[in-house]
Amino acid sequence: MLSSPRKLETAAQLSAAEPEVATSNAPSPRTGASLVSLGTKTRNLFLVFGGASVEEGLSNELYVLEADAASAVAVWDKIQPITSPDHPTPPPRYDHAAVAMEADGVLICGGAGPDGVCLDDLWSFDMETREWTQLSPAGFGPSPRVMRGAMCLHPSDPRNVIVWGGGADGAHAVSDAAVYVLDLDTSTWTRHPPITGDGAHHPEVRLGHALVPVDDASVLMFGGMDDAKVYDDAWILSMVTWQWTRVGQSAAFAVAGHAATAVRADRLEQTSTGSDSTASAVVWTGGLTSSHAISSAWHCVSAATEWVPRPLLRLPQPVAAAMPTKGKKKPQPQQQQAAGHEEWMRLDHCVFAMEDADTEETGVVLGVFGGMNHSSVFHDVHVARVSAAAIVL
Repeated sequence: MLSSPRKLETAAQLSAAEPEVATSNAPSPRTGASLVSLGTKTRNLFLVFGGASVEEGLSNELYVLEADAASAVAVWDKIQPITSPDHPTPPPRYDHAAVAMEADGVLICGGAGPDGVCLDDLWSFDMETREWTQLSPAGFGPSPRVMRGAMCLHPSDPRNVIVWGGGADGAHAVSDAAVYVLDLDTSTWTRHPPITGDGAHHPEVRLGHALVPVDDASVLMFGGMDDAKVYDDAWILSMVTWQWTRVGQSAAFAVAGHAATAVRADRLEQTSTGSDSTASAVVWTGGLTSSHAISSAWHCVSAATEWVPRPLLRLPQPVAAAMPTKGKKKPQPQQQQAAGHEEWMRLDHCVFAMEDADTEETGVVLGVFGGMNHSSVFHDVHVARVSAAAIVL
């Protein structure tokens, strides 16, 4: 089951004896930021970049979040990049894509910049040198686009990055249905046009979807939108043939701007369904529904469920944990309960899986950061434990 969410307090709030950890180190409330894991077996470290803020506008700032599930403490640290003519800072942006790179780094691509202009630039940040580097790969890469949910690492080769879909003009998807692969070793883009003929099909192009590796040779894509249409389908992309296979259709998939993450196989119990221990489940929450409401539901899906989404059990008690922007009224607990767990009701947020100090227990700890709903923009951090039984059914 999904336990009650806990808002992680900053260390400054918990202990006045540690003035170096101050709330001013935390990012302002923002939406459309990226978050990637830089953690180890013993530390949950996440790198947050960019996003759109009411207070600051678009951001190109970097923050490190260290989250401790056991003590419910979140510590923020703002990173000051070292800049030079050879290592400038990327332009501010939101709804970009980011993936973790080997050797403590992050790769960001695309997004929307000032005045909503779509970007196609590619940058890497090295945590050791604290320097940004703009990359100029050879080959034919993706056009300028917002890329939230449109990029992921190759499931069996972390030196290859997969891009599909995205948005080009407001809520309109790009017209390009090709899959792009960036080889970081050769700094080369490869374009794979959609396979047609002989009964082959491919999904309609969209933005605000999720692209998540599920095993060594497959990536799951689901949800997203184009203009007013929100898609309710799910597809598997083969890393061997680059062919798409439709695997499901469900109202649970019909969200855009949701946040999803893969759950590591070694944190899942084996079940009577014969689940593959090498495969991952995908967990998601939030997003804009087909009725343009904002979802607060949590769902999971995997090959063990035959790609049929299963809801995680309802939260037993909501927690008033919103941290709204200036001028916005903080929801009261009873209002949140009536609205259906408003602490989860958001879009363009980030979801992440955390290591847990209790290695004896299966399941995972899931975290949520930032995002927005119809009344607020957030910079809160929540965590909730999810048992393995609730994920692989």
